[in-house]
Amino acid sequence: MKVAIDGPSGVGKSTLAKAIANEFNLIYLDTGAMYRMIGLYFLENNLDYECKEEVIKNLRNIHIDLVIDNGIKLLLNGRDVESLIRTHEVAGISSILAQQKEVREKLTALQKDIASKYNVVMDGRDIASNIIPDADVKLYLEADAIVRTKRRMKELEIPSKEFDFIYNKILERDKQDLNREFDPLCIVQDAIVVNTDNMNFEQVKQKVFEIIKSKIAG
Repeated sequence: MKVAIDGPSGVGKSTLAKAIANEFNLIYLDTGAMYRMIGLYFLENNLDYECKEEVIKNLRNIHIDLVIDNGIKLLLNGRDVESLIRTHEVAGISSILAQQKEVREKLTALQKDIASKYNVVMDGRDIASNIIPDADVKLYLEADAIVRTKRRMKELEIPSKEFDFIYNKILERDKQDLNREFDPLCIVQDAIVVNTDNMNFEQVKQKVFEIIKSKIAG
């Protein structure tokens, strides 16, 4: 079984994907974390992530592995870096790297390989359009940028005075995702669109669980 979840930044894809994995006994693959890991590598090693030649040269030194042992983890060159990849700095670097063809090819191949071996739920920007176009369930989550900003600030306990900064960052990321040359964010024809503007997480979760159960039954 394969579930694909696409949507813009801050819409709640990862939280929903984890709930789906628990409910339906699937492996949750956080594809965004993979891009952030590459971003972290470039940050930690003070590398030029905007220079194509530098990116290509260093990609061979980056190894991301899925480890299933008392849980599921992604490791960057053998390290658990989950606590280091959720910063705005890493997110900004990873979004720039994600626009480079070679980065996308490396991670796309890894993601497709994992999807071919396991029952998975994946979230990202191009899951249904590119990674698992044969997914049993294709979801597209959407929410207004203001709503996403408020949720992100609450989740990360960011002071209210930072609203404009976070809002503009989200708009900037949306523009990058929608207009990038390779595998841009899009809604595939057979995706089920779920607008979460006026729904709390529990409502979103129950709606999506019903969608998945109906697909399984039908």
